[in-house]
Amino acid sequence: MDDYIQCRKIGQAEHLLTYTDLNIGQVANAVGYSNAGRFSELFRKSTGILPGEYIKITRGR
Repeated sequence: MDDYIQCRKIGQAEHLLTYTDLNIGQVANAVGYSNAGRFSELFRKSTGILPGEYIKITRGR
């Protein structure tokens, strides 16, 4: 996959994970991933943390 597109998808996912109550699977689908596990793997590769950890940090939970 083109790195630019993946970077944009992860950036949009970060926004959705921070500012919405969507779960990880819903965010994955919203940014174009049909597999939440693959999305989580790519998210961690890009950010260094899993989406669930990202939610805890950014939503303060």
